[in-house]
Amino acid sequence: MHGQDGRGTRTARMVVAQILGEGVKKAMEIPPSISGWDDIVSVVITGARGMLGRELAGALQRSSWGQSRRQAIHACDLDEMDITNPSEVEKQISAWRPQLVINCAAQTDVDGCESNRARAFGVNADGPLNLARVCRRYRSKLIHISTDFVFDGRGHGPYRPDDETGPLNVYGESKLAGERAVQQNLDEHLIVRTAWLFGSGGKNFVSTIRQLAQERDQLEVVKDQVGSPTYTADLSEAIIHLVQAGAEGIYHFANAGNCSWYEFAREIVRQCGYPTKVKPIGSAKLKRAARRPAWSVLDVSRYKKATGQPVRSWQQALADYLSKI
Repeated sequence: MHGQDGRGTRTARMVVAQILGEGVKKAMEIPPSISGWDDIVSVVITGARGMLGRELAGALQRSSWGQSRRQAIHACDLDEMDITNPSEVEKQISAWRPQLVINCAAQTDVDGCESNRARAFGVNADGPLNLARVCRRYRSKLIHISTDFVFDGRGHGPYRPDDETGPLNVYGESKLAGERAVQQNLDEHLIVRTAWLFGSGGKNFVSTIRQLAQERDQLEVVKDQVGSPTYTADLSEAIIHLVQAGAEGIYHFANAGNCSWYEFAREIVRQCGYPTKVKPIGSAKLKRAARRPAWSVLDVSRYKKATGQPVRSWQQALADYLSKI
């Protein structure tokens, strides 16, 4: 499904709860379907202490919508709502009654997922399933953040949202299972696949390379994995634009252009002005537990068509990020 262009705001449906106590009728409003920010009163963000969740919460608070509804942004993490626990999800969503839930919670340790499959599927598959079922009950829209790792890396061009999937590792399998759980249990959903995230509020490739470049004369970085670096600030703005466009279904977002991890590292070192040399190596040398796709570049044309927004290059996004740390 795509956006709901041309639709008017649907009238809120009212239900009357079961007669309580001395015959008092308590009206309970179930949120209507939404087609843009004007329809949204309350938002829940899961995984709010993670890199993307933290950035997205801040972006919403700074937006014109957030300035008038600060009290309606519920940014929660594991201690407040464990998405793997159905009863906790039910309790919190029923209390907050959001029109929109944005799931940024994920188990993202790719190698760790190989040794703890149950945990990976618990967070990345069962969690989205629980959210989708409760969102359906309360007619909330769900935005689920997914990954380029749902693809097998054998493509010859940027992956489109409707291209065939084929994950190579447990992390990718669990994220794909989460996508399908959302699709099968909730009509009003938006899945946003992204890749190679960097930004404030968490450890990432840019911060790691920056630190190592200050400590070492030479770095070895893999050259045979190519993807799309994505700045969390740009992804957050993209999510806001997609909501405004009433987008539904699967969309891809990453910064424009692509590179290998080696090329990414070289650009980080160059922009930081360090003399550190970066040496290209093959993935096999690292002997990682999980296989990675050799090519996972994402096609963002559906996003640009739906929102009318440009996408800046990953080099520009990197420069912006580095200027703020």
